[in-house]
Amino acid sequence: MTYDTFGEEEQIDYLTSGIVLAIYWFLPTLIFFLVGHRLDKKFGSLLQVYQEAVVSMRLISVEQIRSLSQTSPADVTRDLTFMFEEGLLPEGRVINGTVYIQQQALEDYLNGEYEEEYDDEYDEEYDDEYDEEYDEEDSASDENDYGRPSGFQSPVSGQSSSPKTVECPGCGARVFLGTEREKECEYCGNVVCA
Repeated sequence: MTYDTFGEEEQIDYLTSGIVLAIYWFLPTLIFFLVGHRLDKKFGSLLQVYQEAVVSMRLISVEQIRSLSQTSPADVTRDLTFMFEEGLLPEGRVINGTVYIQQQALEDYLNGEYEEEYDDEYDEEYDDEYDEEYDEEDSASDENDYGRPSGFQSPVSGQSSSPKTVECPGCGARVFLGTEREKECEYCGNVVCA
């Protein structure tokens, strides 16, 4: 049986069904496209605020940038880390709520000559400062460091082991840490350390 052998009513039914299915699939696609475009625009303007704050205004405190962008400190840290990794900002890091950018990379970035040649220099320069705040632990404890970034060191062993609540850097959720020094976030799966 072909389409031509259908009666007039069947042709109208199939045509109507086709139109309904097209609308059924097109409408959600359109809605998701518009919402995604709006969120992308919002994120783009937020990245411009971060770039203005870090490069032009030279703000180095996550708290200052947070008040300027009207977002949470965890969001600022996550977004700045993303911008550093993607080359949207000169070579830098966010360590303990402070933004560190290599001076030469910043000058070249402002002059439009920025390249990723500063990666190794930056790592050597700021790893020493970061290591002063955290002790290096023996290789036996490194076997328990599942999912941690390679440059991350465990907290100083002299700290008290009292229970406390820590904010997850990934999603901003509060994570209760008892006697253990690290725990996986229930919402996003990141490892949260005290």
